Amino acid sequence: MLACALAVVTGAVAVLPSLAAAKHAAASRTTTHSVSPSTTDRRITGPENPNLAVVGPRSSWNGLLLVFLSGSGGRPQCCRWFLDEASLLGFHAIGLTYDNTVAVGTRCLNDLACYGEVRMNVFDGADPTAPTGVASLDGVEHRLVALLSTLARRYGHEGWGSFLSHGLPSYRSIVLSGHSQGGGEAALIATVRHVRGVVSLSSPPDTNDLHVAASWLSTVRTGRTPLDRYVAFVHVGDPFLPRIEADWAAMGLDTLGPVTSIDRRGPPYGRTHELISSALLPAVILATHDSTAVDQAQPLCPDGTSRYVPVWRYLLQVAGGLRVTPSRPGCPA
Repeated sequence: MLACALAVVTGAVAVLPSLAAAKHAAASRTTTHSVSPSTTDRRITGPENPNLAVVGPRSSWNGLLLVFLSGSGGRPQCCRWFLDEASLLGFHAIGLTYDNTVAVGTRCLNDLACYGEVRMNVFDGADPTAPTGVASLDGVEHRLVALLSTLARRYGHEGWGSFLSHGLPSYRSIVLSGHSQGGGEAALIATVRHVRGVVSLSSPPDTNDLHVAASWLSTVRTGRTPLDRYVAFVHVGDPFLPRIEADWAAMGLDTLGPVTSIDRRGPPYGRTHELISSALLPAVILATHDSTAVDQAQPLCPDGTSRYVPVWRYLLQVAGGLRVTPSRPGCPA
């Protein structure tokens, strides 16, 4: 579940054009702010990697906020392309730093009850005796409130304050998303908060060694956020695929349509909520796990753009309750 790693591997990936040479036109049309967590609240003492806040042209704003959580050990900077595409779709977009220094699977192993306990503590810090030991001021919720408050003060003209209400995030205007550990965290939060929707990328991977899903996953069906606002995406070569598929089944995503390949089909993918790809990927470590979100693992089109842009847009539109824009599969003609 490591993100942003660059060591070369062999086997399930192919050598594609270098990302360093790739074009990313979206970045030139967005405004990005980098904000250290401790500057939003001096009482925050955990991970200090800068938060990212990205906004597109005012004319495109859709009144929704995307909050993205990176995978274990990852930083918001790992996934700029996904954040930029979200902002061009009209979302205000945040890559939030949180306590992801140790993988949940490493903490819990085969203790299925542990997964939900750890994830809840990472969210609100209400149980400092949990295996994570995260304090409330370092939890996802407080970090998000502190960041939104800071953005509203510094950049009032950009509308960040509209995503706060009575000192809490305006959850019904928020799409939660995440990669790996972050995707599982987003899904767990949505069981206890009524959010706009959830985008899980290469996640959740919360099972024991027999691929029995953690107990919290069954609460997705009856949680605060409607099941039909959850969507998920994974690469067929992901080493965690059996765990992820077991979790998708436990969540009930299979009731919303079959697992569907995006390789030869464009949005709306039969309106399913489970997507998979077998695209060739760059020769970087864990590319099959990271490609759904991490910049360095993107399958590139000849023009240097990501092959997954139409997929990301579909996932965000479904999770956000927006009109789905049909398009052709693969790279632009």
